Amino acid sequence: MMGFVMISIIGSSQETCDNLQPTDNQLDLEVSDAELRTDQDFSCNFNARICPIVFSDDNQDGIRDSGDATLEGITVTLSDPSETTIYYTIETDGGENTCFEPLADGQSYLVRVTTPPTPFLTTGSETATYTIDSGSGIQTPLFGYSNGEIDLNVPSSLTFPSQATSSIDQTASVTLSYVEVIDTRVGSPGFSVTATVDNFESIASNTIPIADAFTSTPQSINVISGQTSGLTPGSQKTVTSISDPFTVMEASSGNGTGTYQIDDVFDLIVPAFTPADTYNSVITFTVI
Repeated sequence: MMGFVMISIIGSSQETCDNLQPTDNQLDLEVSDAELRTDQDFSCNFNARICPIVFSDDNQDGIRDSGDATLEGITVTLSDPSETTIYYTIETDGGENTCFEPLADGQSYLVRVTTPPTPFLTTGSETATYTIDSGSGIQTPLFGYSNGEIDLNVPSSLTFPSQATSSIDQTASVTLSYVEVIDTRVGSPGFSVTATVDNFESIASNTIPIADAFTSTPQSINVISGQTSGLTPGSQKTVTSISDPFTVMEASSGNGTGTYQIDDVFDLIVPAFTPADTYNSVITFTVI
């Protein structure tokens, strides 16, 4: 003879296990009479636990996005809020399966990442505090880290001095002050700042070509902070086309973490009989 027991687990504000199961999710169980016991408690009895997740926050937005990888081998501790007593020490497994349990009802706990993968935390704090009760369920503190970044700053505009129309070629010169690199990457792989320049065009469709006429002469590097070794300014170069890049400054592999500034002197040969006009160009800088 068979007996049937149906157990419905439905998340709602009235359930004693609120927030432990998804809403509108029902589980039907069937057991035999021989398995029925009067001392079985079919109420929700999920143990509260804390499952920290350490992830690589590549875009540094402080949010765990779908493409952010979880990190393994990161040591995380669970202690009392004053960190007087360490209850558990675990290492993350690269998934979401590393948890602190069992936890005491009514107890407050502090979670700390003790071996951060980099100095650059994106989620605000390397600790999280929880007070556990019967409805706490699974807590998942998130700790996001970045490997740092490299930023490039250049002036928004630059103006050559005016030139009078002439029967001979003339050279116009201007100093770009300054190109700045801020590199916060851990164990900097080095960097290279290069640029390309377009022909100078006017609204009236007059052109000053830059091929064999535009020269870049980088000056000395000003180290605002960081390392001084492995840094070199680019060499003087006259470009041959709009796709011919010139180098502004470089840092060799293993160097470059810091803030650096460099001026660059630009010379432009203005051909004889160039029509009087206002000419504009675009210089595109890249750091890799």
